[in-house]
Amino acid sequence: MTDRVKYNSCIAPYITGSKTKDKREHDFCIGAKICSGKAKNEEDAEQMCLTIPTKDDKGSKKNKGEKFNPRELSLCILENIGDQPIDLAGLSKAIAICQNAKRPYGKKAYIRDCIKEKAITGSLAETIKSSKQCEREWKENNEPKIIEEG
Repeated sequence: MTDRVKYNSCIAPYITGSKTKDKREHDFCIGAKICSGKAKNEEDAEQMCLTIPTKDDKGSKKNKGEKFNPRELSLCILENIGDQPIDLAGLSKAIAICQNAKRPYGKKAYIRDCIKEKAITGSLAETIKSSKQCEREWKENNEPKIIEEG
């Protein structure tokens, strides 16, 4: 008998039967600890399962990011776009500028979005032509600029 077969036959009683979701999760945790050999008995397994953080305790990814003021970001974006028509590449560039270029709009992403924006037929020849044009635009828009103070 393989280890997997032994584990499956060991855990089966813990995961079968009609149980509430919380009870099923709890029983599965206990069974997993016992069947994997991490716990010697149900009391040890119970203690281990109580110390595992719940999904709510782990925190969500959106709360781990930097804080920003949506109003300030919106005003900055509007200032950077100016009177130009709004397109994806221009909007992304404005957002990157307003986030102090912490996450600059990468060359590959810019070119990809630029090609999509310029696509009419989607042919290979058109894609190659657009790619070269978009790369030129990227270089023009992303060269370091010297700002003179005066």
